[in-house]
Order: sequence, then C-alpha cells, then structure tokens
Amino acid sequence: MKPLRPQYKSHILSTSFVDQSPIGFAQFFGDELLLSYANSNFNIFLGLQNVEIEINAKSIFENDQFHEIYTMITKAYDCNDVSKEVKVVNVKHGDREKCNFLEFVVSSVINQENNCVESVSVVVMEIIQQNYYENRLMNTLTNFDYIVSNSLTSTIVLTGIDPIIEVANQKMIDFLGRGNAISGNRFFDVLPELETENVIQLYHRVFEEKKEQEEKEFKVDYFYNNVLYTKFLHLLLRPKLNNNGEVSAIIVSSIDITDSIETREKLKKSENLLKAFLDHVPVSINVLEGESFRYRLSNKLSNKIWGHDIKIDSIVEDTVSYIKDRPIYKELQLVYKTGVQIEKRGHQFSDRNGDTKYINYILQPIKDEEDKVEYILTLGYDVTNEIEYKNKLEANEKRFKILADFMPQFVWTSDEDGVVTYFNKNWYDAFGLGVDTDPDKSFWSLMHPNFLDKVRNSWMDAVHQNSTYEVEYQLVNPITNISKWYLARGKRVCNDNDETELWIGTCTDIDDFKQLQKQKDDFIGIASHELKTPLTSLKLYAQSVEINLRKQGDEKNAEVVKKMETQINKLNKLISDLLDVTKIQSGRMVLQDSIFLMEDLVAEIVEEQQMSTKTHTIILTKESAGYIRGDKDRIGQVLSNLINNAVKYSPNAKEVEVNLELIDGSAKVSIKDNGFGIPQNKIHQVFDQYFRVGSEYEQGINGLGLGLFICAEIINKSNGQIYVKSELHKGSTFCFELPILK
Repeated sequence: MKPLRPQYKSHILSTSFVDQSPIGFAQFFGDELLLSYANSNFNIFLGLQNVEIEINAKSIFENDQFHEIYTMITKAYDCNDVSKEVKVVNVKHGDREKCNFLEFVVSSVINQENNCVESVSVVVMEIIQQNYYENRLMNTLTNFDYIVSNSLTSTIVLTGIDPIIEVANQKMIDFLGRGNAISGNRFFDVLPELETENVIQLYHRVFEEKKEQEEKEFKVDYFYNNVLYTKFLHLLLRPKLNNNGEVSAIIVSSIDITDSIETREKLKKSENLLKAFLDHVPVSINVLEGESFRYRLSNKLSNKIWGHDIKIDSIVEDTVSYIKDRPIYKELQLVYKTGVQIEKRGHQFSDRNGDTKYINYILQPIKDEEDKVEYILTLGYDVTNEIEYKNKLEANEKRFKILADFMPQFVWTSDEDGVVTYFNKNWYDAFGLGVDTDPDKSFWSLMHPNFLDKVRNSWMDAVHQNSTYEVEYQLVNPITNISKWYLARGKRVCNDNDETELWIGTCTDIDDFKQLQKQKDDFIGIASHELKTPLTSLKLYAQSVEINLRKQGDEKNAEVVKKMETQINKLNKLISDLLDVTKIQSGRMVLQDSIFLMEDLVAEIVEEQQMSTKTHTIILTKESAGYIRGDKDRIGQVLSNLINNAVKYSPNAKEVEVNLELIDGSAKVSIKDNGFGIPQNKIHQVFDQYFRVGSEYEQGINGLGLGLFICAEIINKSNGQIYVKSELHKGSTFCFELPILK
C-alpha cells in the first residue's frame, strides 16, 4: 500500500513560487489520489471554487471534458515508474461561446528512497487558439513522420497518379531491397517488376474512389538481391486528402504474410492428407464434442459402417433419432462423465434400411488441460461378415459334431500346430473318459509306450511337411488295460492361401483285422516252411532230368525242364520272401553280424546281377567306403533286390547305374534306373508291406509287394536308412546308407 500523505510533502515545492506562477499546478497523493495542494490558477483554469484539500481527484475531474485527464492521473500513479503524458483539452465554461485550450501535463513523482511513485503532479497551461492550431499542425507533421518511421508495418507514402515515392520507413526500405535513397523516385522505376495491371489498377482505384482499399492476400513477384521472390502481402492503401478534397498522397502499409500463407498451405495439405488418410483407413472415426455429442469430425467410412448420414456440427440425436434408447448412448454419457474408455465387441444394431449389423467399437475420452472430457473419439470396425461367418461356422460345427457322433470311428481334429482339439463322443465312451477331458492329453496318455516315438515323429512330419497323415498304433484302454490296434488317418484343411487352418481325421479300430492278418502270416509261415523242402527236392529232380535229357541229345525237352527250373526258382524266391515277412512280423528275423568291405560286396552283387540279365548293362561307379559291420548276406539281398527291381521296372531302358560313395561317415549306395517312375503321392508307401504302385506300366510284372518291405526292415535293423527319389516317366533312384567302422 502506498502512503496516503507523506509527512514531508510541504518540502517538495516552494508554495509561494508556485502561487505566483502563470501556470496551474496541483498534486495528488495516495491510493485514493487525494488533493494535497492546488494553486489559484489551477482552480481558475478548471473553473473551480472553494476546493478543499484532500478532495478526491475523481471529484475534481468528474466533468466529461476532463475525464481523460483523470484516466491519465490514475495511469501515472499505477505505473510504478517515471511517467509524463501531455493532453490538450478544449474547455468551454458555461454558456460562453469562447473556448479555451488547456494543455495538461500529468507526471508521476518518485520517492528516491524506495523508488516508488508517491504522488502525481498536474500542470495546466492556457494556450491561445492560433498557437494551438500551429502547434497542432507542427505536431501533426512531426507525428506523421514519426508514425511512418516507427510503424510496425512496412509503410511508404506515394504521391501523384504516376506514383512518386515521398517517404518510406526503414521496414519498407529493407523489404524492397533497393537501398535507402529511394525518395523522390518514380515507384515503378525503383520496382519495375511491380508495374503490372493488378498493382496499377489497385493504386488508381484509390485515387479515383478516394477510399481506402484493402487486399488481404496480394501476390507480388519482385527481385531481391537479383533473386526473384514470390511474396504475399496484406496491403492497406489509404488516401490522404487536402483541403480541396483531392488526393494529395496515398499511404501504403503492407505486412509480409508469406510465411502465414505457406504455413496455411502446408496446414491445408496436412489436413487434406489427414482427411485422405482417415477416409481410407478401414475404421469408422468420429469426434464428438460436449455433452450433446456434436459431430466435429467424421470420415467417409462412418456413414457406411453405422448406416446413417452423418453431418458435421449436427448432434448424434439428430442423426439417429432413437439413439437415446440404445445402450451406446448411455455409454457415451458414462465416458463423458467418468473419463474412462469403453470398448465393446459384437455390438448389434439395425441401420436405416433395417439390416442387422455388428460393430466392434471404442469410446475414448479426450481431455482438456483441466483434465475434463472435452471430446469423445469413437472408433468403429464393421465385423458383420465375421460375426455371420462365425455363426455359420458354429452351426456347421454343430452339424459336424452331430454327424461325427453317429460315426463308428473316432473322429478328431487338431489345430495347425498338431495339437488335438476335438474327439467325437465315441472316443470318450470307448475309454470311459469325461467330456471335459483334454483331448490332446488323453490321446497321448492312452498311446502304448512302444508306439509313442513312432506316432509322434510321423505326426510331426505330416504337420511340418503338410502331407497326409497315416499310421497304425495301439491304444491301451484304461478300464480293461487291454491294447487294441487302430489305424489313424488325417488330412489338413487349408484356406485360400494354401495355409493349414486345421487337421481332420479318423481313428479306425483294426484290431480284428490285425488278428486275422496274424493268423494269415502264421499260416503263410507254416505253409512256406512246409513247401520249402519239397521245392528243394523238386528242383534237384528237375536238374537231374535236364542233365539226362541233354546226354541223350534231347535238347528240346531239356529246355522245357530248364524253364520249369526257372519257375521253381521264382516260386522259391516268393516263398523266401513270405518266410522273411513272417520272421519280421514275429520279430524272429535275426541278423548275423560280420565285418566286410562294402566295395567288395557291391562289386560281387553287381557281377552276379549282370550275369542274370541280358537286357541291361549295369554301370558301377565306386570309391573306397571302408568296412561295414552287419549281415553281409542280408545286405547283399537288399542290393540284389534293388538292382533286380531297377531292371524289371525299366524294360525300355538299357542301363542301370549303381554308385557307392562315402558321405559323412556312411557308405551310400544308389541304384538308378530310367524306368516308369513313381507318382509323388505314392512315394511314402513304397516300403509298406504288400504295396505295389499299381500303374498301367506294372501290368505283367510279377511280385507280391514284399521285396522293398523286407529291404527296409533289413536296413533299419542294420542302423541304416533307406529312401527313394523318383519322378514319374523319368525313373527312380533307390538309396540306402550304412554306418562304416571307424
């Protein structure tokens, strides 16, 4: 609070001197601006009588003609700094026609000790009318030059219909870039590039109409430092009229708004880019303002997704008349009230055509600086197709389960990674399992331990290679603890991109078939064993008869007996294969280990096979592969069988290639033919028991489909691997690998 009346105020001025001065003087102290002193001239000039000390300044200057003086006094007192302001007032006393001109000088008085304004002094001087107008004219000219020079805008004064530069402030000089000495020059000589029709018309229009002209975005091209620039100016052309009402000069003020225009254009591009982005995103986007939920932004997709014509600045109730009865309106109110986001999936509603639609949407609050909800951003995604597809899928799944429950087999499905996701009712009934039992865990828990690795590897191979799944295994019933045989088959279900979506398959009880197969194998084993002895005797008799006939010179009948001997050999081969199969099935095939050079065995077998065929040349390429531990005769049997098949299934070819090489510590033997080849969808079955390709090319070629099955068993029991590469109509390459001794 400033002091109302300092104790030392009488020392500020010499009262006697001021009283004799021709000027009027008064001083006001304190926040209430109370009069502390006024000389006689002050009272005379203001027409005051009996003015009391400590009267408020507002009471003295309450007359309308002095109101501005009071404003100057309060301003000087409140500024807290040195202040001086001059004002001339035309004072009329009473009904007199004569007017006095009073010049008021209002100044702040600073306390030197605390550097604060402690009072305001008011000096009043009377000036005669002529002096006033002369001073006013001089001040006007001075002020005009001052205004032009210190204007915040670029300002230039032009005279004449063909504009001559009268004066320009520094801002305009800097803007034009033509140096400081431009006054007195023709404007268009200084800036010839501006002598365009648009500029000339604008200037002449001010001259002719004698009215100011404003161009808010005036485009000009001009050279600055020999570089052509394009600028946008906010122009104001004001005519200055003389006493005759004619235009004596035109004051041109300009503001360079190029940056603003460029910013606006960039902003416009950004807005267009944002609008294009919003119109192309597959999501409905709306911004709602206030508690009435007025649309402030909406992309094109909103109309399609919500099924209503949305207009900017309208409220949601105008767009959807019944929305207040819908839960979503209450959710909007809740978001606006609490500021908490709401997300909903599968929202069902009817569009303007009465069609049912489903939408996933998010209502997200946008808060102001005071943490109050100002807007609500709504994001919507049309899931009608997905929901309808899901409903159809669930209906189809229900029909599938009903159908599957009536099938005698176990029906199963798994996901794309091979995890079992479903079994039909028969599965749970057969093994006494609850319907809530995990299908994947129950499957592997019922698997006989002897088949776990085989089934798991076969299943994972099918999943990773996207191939058909087929395998036989035994499952153990947890109630009876009895194992039974089952045949599982599975096929993947793909989408349009050939990507696996799920697997579907069956599991068939083949236990009775397996028992019959065992009985058959037992019978074949017994029968083959019993036939082996008489066939051996029959072969000896045939050889004896052939020898006697040749001694007697009966070559014709000797050849007949020779053919009979060939057929006995074939029959003997079939019986040997059947015996080997029974041994394999019963686990009685025993390999007799020995150590031998692989290259010697390959050379020996190739030589034997070459002697038995006249239609093909067997080409052998080999390298030193080292020693093998295994059953030499059985491995020789494998090689003989593969070479024999190569000859048999390539009747139109002339060569069979046999190659021995050492690869990664294993001896690899390859037998290549140029025969019929094997279809790709049957390659995985060639080593199965009794399997034959069954193509038209095999017509007339004898065999039971046991040879490759036996070969695979021998190689597998020898810790090796056997496989085939084949292309239909181009031939096959059968390979087997055996580990060498180190």
